Formats: sequence, C-alpha cells, structure tokens
Amino acid sequence: MNKSIKDGKFMPVDDAEMRPRRGWIDQLLSLVVTVAVTNVRKIIDWLNG
Repeated sequence: MNKSIKDGKFMPVDDAEMRPRRGWIDQLLSLVVTVAVTNVRKIIDWLNG
C-alpha cells in the first residue's frame, strides 16, 4: 500500500519539492485525499480486472 502512494506516478508524497502544499495540516489533508484516491483507483482496477 505504501509503495502505491509514494511511487510518484500521480502525486509523490515523499518528495517535498513536488508536494502541492506546505504546512502539516495541508500535508495531512493532501495525504488523506491521496490515500482515498489511491483506494478508489485500486477498487476500480479490481472491478475491471
């Protein structure tokens, strides 16, 4: 799960220069949205699989 979030294909969470926001609250919100979108993307791939 961690690899699919941090791989940078859609939004690199582990790269501080590429993150869309600064500050810990903005980072937390971005991370929550990224995890939710990754989960939805995986569910769609599984349904289409």
